[in-house]
Amino acid sequence: MGIAAIGWLGWMASRRLRAPGHTTWCFLALLAASGGALAALAPNAITFMAVAGLGAGIAFEWLPALGVGALGVVALAAATLAVSAPGVLVAEGALSVVVGLMVGASRRQYVERTFQAEQLLAERVRADAERDRATALAERNRIGREVHDVLAHSLGALSVQLDAADALLEQSDDPAKARQLVQQARRLAVQGLEETRQAVHA
Repeated sequence: MGIAAIGWLGWMASRRLRAPGHTTWCFLALLAASGGALAALAPNAITFMAVAGLGAGIAFEWLPALGVGALGVVALAAATLAVSAPGVLVAEGALSVVVGLMVGASRRQYVERTFQAEQLLAERVRADAERDRATALAERNRIGREVHDVLAHSLGALSVQLDAADALLEQSDDPAKARQLVQQARRLAVQGLEETRQAVHA
């Protein structure tokens, strides 16, 4: 019973400490073999074999997991022969190991699928964030081009109006016409500023 307890405790510790696979396998093999040997004397010890199969199914792929289960069944068969216990114990032990392996493998596959789903979700969140960032950059670029166009148009028109007013002041004595050109230039500047504010606000 003490060897089975060592196997049990070692397996639990290796799971918590995330020990290397061979360490976990050795503890599970010890648990299965000691459970098989004890089951010839106390049939309830078949539970140790089932637990070892469960742990092996969770921790390993089929081949190493089957190795753990096979050790338990071989130990049970040898102990049954040694103490002349009923042969049906070997079949019960083998069945308990198979059930443990199947339940453990199912659990391992569930955990793997959950992990993959979490990875896919994280990837989707990253992709959504990247798409949102690209959309925001594209919108900023569009607004920047719009502001540039508004300013270029307004400043170009403003420059033409001021050049015309300057030329008019140099060539004639018509301050009213020059004032009208300056007022038009002022309206163009105000209009350009308003369109720029609207683009920036957007």
